[in-house]
Amino acid sequence: MSKKKQADDTHPSAPVLVRLSELAEKKKSKARTREAWSLIVSASGNPDFHAVYDFAIENELAVACEDTRELRGGSYPTWTNPIDGAEMVWIPGGKFLYGDENKVAECAGFSMSKYPITNEQYAKFIEATGYMGHESSEMIESDEPNAEFVVHFTKYNPPKGKENHPVTRVGFFDAHAYCEWANCSLPTEWLWEKAARGTDGRRFPWGEELPKPQNKLAHVMASDTAAVGKFDRVRSPYGVQELIGNVSEWCWPMDEKNAGQFSPGILEDDSQVPVRGICFLRTNASRMKA
Repeated sequence: MSKKKQADDTHPSAPVLVRLSELAEKKKSKARTREAWSLIVSASGNPDFHAVYDFAIENELAVACEDTRELRGGSYPTWTNPIDGAEMVWIPGGKFLYGDENKVAECAGFSMSKYPITNEQYAKFIEATGYMGHESSEMIESDEPNAEFVVHFTKYNPPKGKENHPVTRVGFFDAHAYCEWANCSLPTEWLWEKAARGTDGRRFPWGEELPKPQNKLAHVMASDTAAVGKFDRVRSPYGVQELIGNVSEWCWPMDEKNAGQFSPGILEDDSQVPVRGICFLRTNASRMKA
């Protein structure tokens, strides 16, 4: 093995640090923030990522979300994804309960979008990438295109008046492609559950109270989607909104024995892809649990 190859293996994030050093000399701008975020994410799996993280924080190219104390109002630190503009909620690491039997798992901290991805955000993704369904993407290997892919859009523009409604008619691979573009990932079903239930194993994101028609907590028993943020009482212990109601959400499958692990990013053959949460059509309260 050459000396150069040894150096690359020891410090794989060196090119990222060089570019971040150049960005640190530039004036703050949205373009600088987007590029810095992409560089940081690209190095996240490297053994020397700590050097990238420390440099980015010290030079104000990123903001740390280390405060695990619950803030006034029942929410946690938030930050804005510079790619798609999504407000992200920091969910601290630690133990949590999952599944019908309330098994215990432990995970590292992670962030989740405060609201479901909207029609407007998905249209921005299409415009930026030219994406036309997962069969058009080299990131995805599948022989089964989604025939319903955003059929409610007009020339890939969202329906007028519904820009702030959650996007529908997207399959698992279409959702994954969006996340790849936004430098994020779909949560596993168990990490979704942590975001929804917190650490106390509550039945619903808002607590133990059973939804009643006269006390509507989530957008259910409806004929169509609603603008995100309309039902703010459905927030989880961390402040994530609409994990119940409006639309169901795609998640990565993950074996229960690895419930605290993050998504591997690779879908195994014959995997059953889970959907969590419930959509606006649901009427049975027993199906609304987190």
